Amino acid sequence: MPNGTNTRFFKPTHGDVVQNSVLWIGHMDVHTNRDAVLYFWREVFPIIQKKHPEVKITFVGTAPPREIADAARKDAKVCVTGFVDDIRPYIGEAAVVIVPIRIGSGTRLKILDAMAMGKAIVSTSVGCEGINVTNGKDILIADAPEEFASKTIGLLQNPEMRITLERNAMALVKTYDWDLIGEKQEFVYREVMTRRGV
Repeated sequence: MPNGTNTRFFKPTHGDVVQNSVLWIGHMDVHTNRDAVLYFWREVFPIIQKKHPEVKITFVGTAPPREIADAARKDAKVCVTGFVDDIRPYIGEAAVVIVPIRIGSGTRLKILDAMAMGKAIVSTSVGCEGINVTNGKDILIADAPEEFASKTIGLLQNPEMRITLERNAMALVKTYDWDLIGEKQEFVYREVMTRRGV
């Protein structure tokens, strides 16, 4: 059985999206996430800033690296929230969600949650492992800094492309709804019980 998300809890807010906004979600004291945000901050974000200086970046999660936290104190276009009780308002207002993970470990539930809320996502190949995504249809995949920056900027500048990606992502994530997964799991249990004559 796959991992999933609660599409009744994570759903589109239909609120105002902050233009040119990019969002990271995840605890940054985890090695894989720390590597991801530092990779994005040092190698991808400078390219985005140079080509699209209007961009705003928000890091949601505990333990942001010092250089990112320091930047947030000096630059209004960089926001660090620390721990939040509810990530949905941050996802709701984001134009693009990024998953620049380079080290594999488990399924990225943050991708499923963001898809359920109708968000366009740019991820590395490792970042979306374990999810049946299609590059260019329901997610954009980029493994090199220049490509990651280019695809992120492309979504920020092209609302039609972003909307298409969002719609396709919402269609895909329906197959990862916990209720559907629960039904499949229950079917498996019933099949086993029937075979054993229980």
